[in-house]
Amino acid sequence: MSATHPPVFPAIALPDLAGQPQPLASAWAAGSALMLLGHSGCDTTRFMLPFVDRMHRRRGPGTGVIAVLQDEPDDARELKERLDLGLPVLLEPPPYELTAALGLTTVPTRFQIAPDGRIEEEVVAFR
Repeated sequence: MSATHPPVFPAIALPDLAGQPQPLASAWAAGSALMLLGHSGCDTTRFMLPFVDRMHRRRGPGTGVIAVLQDEPDDARELKERLDLGLPVLLEPPPYELTAALGLTTVPTRFQIAPDGRIEEEVVAFR
């Protein structure tokens, strides 16, 4: 990423656990957002989610901390319940449009997104 012109996070909609489409841009509409993309079958994702959830709980509801899981709804619900996650969880179904748009090859990947949708930081795995 260029320090002067970071890429813009894709402003697509993804389904929530109830199957309702949620626009990703609403996460950063009121300020910066933290977005984690992962998969419930990934040990590193399961390790990282509680840390991201703590950030969500400190910032409060509606403050743009979201997990996007490449899972079936039942698997994502089970993981959210097992880890007692309070943060919103969205689903990225195949063909993984968001992952492709971001050029990701590894999950989890965490993004810090500016209020204008620019990607300020991208962290692969758990760093």
